[in-house]
Amino acid sequence: MAKKGPAKHSAKDLKARDDATKAKNGGVGGGGAGDAARKAKTTKCLIKCAICLGMQPNVHSMGIHYEAKHAKVKWDDAMKASYEALAAGGE
Repeated sequence: MAKKGPAKHSAKDLKARDDATKAKNGGVGGGGAGDAARKAKTTKCLIKCAICLGMQPNVHSMGIHYEAKHAKVKWDDAMKASYEALAAGGE
């Protein structure tokens, strides 16, 4: 019996499999509707700076942001608590 060689797949077949996997995992957006869904997913986990409206992923990064960009404004425990409340509330 002859040994079987490596399986050969067409580019079309590989792309179809890749697209199916991406769609199953939520990676394929589907145009404008998918774009809105992706933006909603990322913006709900970000914290918005009250001064410059820059987005930060967490309260610790917001503290670093304040020290770097808004040095005149004191980053204290009260500000940290207000941003933690924002992060917990989602808005």
